[in-house]
Amino acid sequence: MYSESERRRAVDAYFEWDVGLRATVERLGGRPGTNALAGWVRADPRFRPRRGRPRTPMAVRNAVAVAYRNGMGLRETAREYGVSKASVERRADEYGSPAVAGPTTEGAAMTTDSEDDGLPTTRPR
Repeated sequence: MYSESERRRAVDAYFEWDVGLRATVERLGGRPGTNALAGWVRADPRFRPRRGRPRTPMAVRNAVAVAYRNGMGLRETAREYGVSKASVERRADEYGSPAVAGPTTEGAAMTTDSEDDGLPTTRPR
């Protein structure tokens, strides 16, 4: 068991040094363990969990939708604004811009059959 003062000292060191759990434990001489320190840090009010990638700013999202709606290609838009192609399609759907249909064969159109499961089929015009 660790005393309250040992816990407080370890957690304070973690936030002061800002180096991560393992490095903090090494600097403290290997005691407490990383799992114990992780629990104490999570319980501290100063702890803010690190999330994945930060959200794309709203200005960039709007610009992506406008660029794609104005005819810029899917891949080109994604590269220009540093977002994924899925993000471009999602923004286009959110802002009412239709997604660009993929290539179709000459003389064929994409339709949906009402009598089957509703999946697109290619049928000659």
